[in-house]
Amino acid sequence: MTTTKRTSFPGTVTMRVTAAAIKGGCPIVFSSNPGQTKSATLSNWLSAWGHHLEVVSGGNREPSDFLGLPVETVEGFTGYAALGWAMRLVKAGESGKGPGLFLDELNHASEDTMKAMHRVLEERWVGDTPLPANTAIIAAINPPSVATGAVELPAAVANRMLHLEWVTDFDSWANGLVAGFTDMPVPSMDELAPGGDVPSRLFWSTQVASFLRQVPSMRDATPDDVSACSGPWPSLRSWTKTVDVLANLHPDDADAIAATVKGLVGDAAHRQFREFLRTNRLLDPRAALANPASVDWARIEPDVVWALGQSVLALSQDDATGATWSKALALALAGSQAGFPDKTWTFARKLLTNIPEGRKIPAAVRDEFADRLAEIGLLRRAA
Repeated sequence: MTTTKRTSFPGTVTMRVTAAAIKGGCPIVFSSNPGQTKSATLSNWLSAWGHHLEVVSGGNREPSDFLGLPVETVEGFTGYAALGWAMRLVKAGESGKGPGLFLDELNHASEDTMKAMHRVLEERWVGDTPLPANTAIIAAINPPSVATGAVELPAAVANRMLHLEWVTDFDSWANGLVAGFTDMPVPSMDELAPGGDVPSRLFWSTQVASFLRQVPSMRDATPDDVSACSGPWPSLRSWTKTVDVLANLHPDDADAIAATVKGLVGDAAHRQFREFLRTNRLLDPRAALANPASVDWARIEPDVVWALGQSVLALSQDDATGATWSKALALALAGSQAGFPDKTWTFARKLLTNIPEGRKIPAAVRDEFADRLAEIGLLRRAA
């Protein structure tokens, strides 16, 4: 995870969030009035990022355009015929290009057609055809108030996507108008979204999980109003996607972080989560592993212990040498000896039931957790 403090970032907020969402595998939907250069600009970005783009317009598509027509397979089963646009994305992935699916006029599609898109958006399956896992999925909609035939997005579609209001960068548009739009400079995805490592994901996943432990009302806050359901709102799925995207942003990019959280779980959840981040102080797992004595076990809260435990577990799993596993056990031992065996056993148990090759349970740990180890069958109880 990047730790260098930064105050300026390349590109625009929209560009950075888009890059992070693509890297995180989260579909994006852009909304604006017609004629605001969404399609042209996004096509230019994806081309600059090395993607082959397939454009599928919702207004003239049927469910079979996202499933394929039923056919009899060579095994004698009924399946779905492969679709041309899907196979072109597959071939793009095989050739080393980034596959990109642009769903234009998404909210002009019929209800049945949108239902057929569910698995495309969530799992990247088109009928019986799996798209490459790195397929970028971007959609564009116009508000129903200004677009004939447009409808509100159904809740099941809306909750699968990151919602962003399209804001045209006028200076870029003006420069393109004069010099041409095809050669406009676009920062690389890694410049725009430099995260994506294990510590970055670990940080955001523990933050979100701890927040939802403290604020259970935000785990599922499906709006009662149909119109509100067409935008971002909290669910376990949208919080998972929030982590997927945030993990790819620079940790100091406050504007992009805010746009991501608002775009996936809505304004109300964003305000509460922002306040949680401001006031909550989770422990740095790397610092705790390096020096277990730095943890103030006497003042630590149960949720903080849980988050710390999950963090050190993730770090130990990412370390093939087993060294972090040993440090994590030492941390659990220190916490237990400090008078908090119940709190530390929650993660010590998982460590002790997943011993890396070549590692052994230290004698001090065996002695400290003897009764608990006996209960799970890892140590014979003393007579």
